[in-house]
Amino acid sequence: MGSNPATLSFLSIIVILSGLMIGNQSPDIKYLAVFLCLIYSIYGTYKRGAASIRALLIPSALFLAFMADYYLLYTRQGGAGIILFILVQSCYFLYIHPVKRILPVMAYLLLLSLAAERFFISPAGPVIILSIVYGTMSVFNIAGYIGTFIYRQNIPGKKLLLAGILLLFFCDIHVALWNLNSYISFDNNFFETWSGISGSIIWLLYLPSVVCVALSSNPPDMPKV
Repeated sequence: MGSNPATLSFLSIIVILSGLMIGNQSPDIKYLAVFLCLIYSIYGTYKRGAASIRALLIPSALFLAFMADYYLLYTRQGGAGIILFILVQSCYFLYIHPVKRILPVMAYLLLLSLAAERFFISPAGPVIILSIVYGTMSVFNIAGYIGTFIYRQNIPGKKLLLAGILLLFFCDIHVALWNLNSYISFDNNFFETWSGISGSIIWLLYLPSVVCVALSSNPPDMPKV
């Protein structure tokens, strides 16, 4: 990653955009920031000369996140956004696991979906089921990336990726709280206050998450291919 001009310029623009987000509810600035992270990840992958499938998974994940954010920021098609974020988590999974390992995981998630379908029979049911699948995939990935440190696996950019995935996980908790606020009322003052401000916290966690993932495309330990 280093302190090369492109990285410094990228981080400087992100800081400026973050400042513009304060008190500004327009989704355009947020979407522009995610787009910038996507561009940097493509640049980082190209600069390292990394053409392996593993290296291409990072810009692929950010492209999918960019598309998912469009649905979540500009449309009411939350289900489409969650499906795309499941694919994002799949990219993170494949970054540290062989392709064959994702098959039993997908089979498990399918069974989980079928089981959950019996409990959530409502207009919001499909979104809830997709959210459960996404959350399960997220937990799998956190455990997997922590495992790369326990077993000392040589995974390029794993520190930045783990930081990005953890920040995304905490962001998702606030997304859930923000949406629960529309369905249930909290009797506890603490949770009521927390759910009330969760909408503001979401992007305080999400943007750093995307930045960490973008920076992982060009880490100091990524060998040239």
